[in-house]
Amino acid sequence: MTIGILQDIIEKVRELAGLGNSNQSTDQKIIKYLNAFYLSDFSDDLRILKLKDVYTFNTIQGVDVYPFDFDHWSSVNDPAYINKAQVPLYQDKKSFFNYSLNDQMTESFATSDGTTGPYSGNSTSNPIRRSYYNNPQVDSQTIPVTVFPNGYPPTFTDPNISRIQNILISSNTATGSLHVTDDGNGNLIGDCIAGGTIDYFTGAVANLTFTSAPTSGNSIYINYTSSQLARPNRILFYQNQFILDTMPDMAYTIEIEAMREPSQALMGTTSLTNFDLNGRPELFGWWELLAFGTAKKFYQDRLDMEGVQMMQMFLDEKLTEARTRTYSQLGSRQINTIFRNENNQLNFGN
Repeated sequence: MTIGILQDIIEKVRELAGLGNSNQSTDQKIIKYLNAFYLSDFSDDLRILKLKDVYTFNTIQGVDVYPFDFDHWSSVNDPAYINKAQVPLYQDKKSFFNYSLNDQMTESFATSDGTTGPYSGNSTSNPIRRSYYNNPQVDSQTIPVTVFPNGYPPTFTDPNISRIQNILISSNTATGSLHVTDDGNGNLIGDCIAGGTIDYFTGAVANLTFTSAPTSGNSIYINYTSSQLARPNRILFYQNQFILDTMPDMAYTIEIEAMREPSQALMGTTSLTNFDLNGRPELFGWWELLAFGTAKKFYQDRLDMEGVQMMQMFLDEKLTEARTRTYSQLGSRQINTIFRNENNQLNFGN
């Protein structure tokens, strides 16, 4: 007889929360609450070695920013490796750029003839850093819009948390300024007509046609940051993105220690209509912990504070038991010093 499967958790939650049979609360609803506890509250309360893992991704030539899968991972920490060689991992933007020149170059690559264009030209240095999720109107990671918001200051639909703009092309009209940037895929967006492009490897701007004509004789400027193509030697984790220095010249494997979110509550339960009652949590000993946490959520919805306090008492007991495994594992470790490492080996001569 198997104990600790999804069916056992559902039955225990019914008993703890007084849910009776499926007419009072369906299995689907219990699983929904179970997933909510397992994927949110549980991982915040229990940071154990079972959830410590390696976050891995591969680089692409000329791409120096990579999104973090924050839906399935909660945090990252040292050490970090590029092709198995350890590199510094920063989580402070100022410290990272103290070691990396981030100043933008401003150059005139063309002169307005009094028309909207098209205009072409080149940056003097290349390759250049592309923009990422460069959508000036929304927060989501969607295809950028082609027109900037009107007015100043602009009114955004939502704050732009992950937006990185590395390129700005501009020129003055008689009454203001025109702004053009890139979408990260080589297309120009902003105060321009679709069809303009920029080559990140050569710095070539082509077929730029503004929506309004710059004043005749005015310079058309490009602000950009150039970078060499080479093996990256440091990583910045900022706003759920990894920023590499320098820009990769080929594919490299990036490995970083990270904390996983617990996998979807139990194997086979991602569907609320076709779930697996024989599914188990990642560790067998978690099943009662999950039952107490799920029952607590039902009491919270009823605003039954006495029930919440009782479930919290049982939950704390089970959390302590779950942490004991980690404490036992950590207890056998030694603190690294300049003389000895974790395996009690001498560091002299290393």
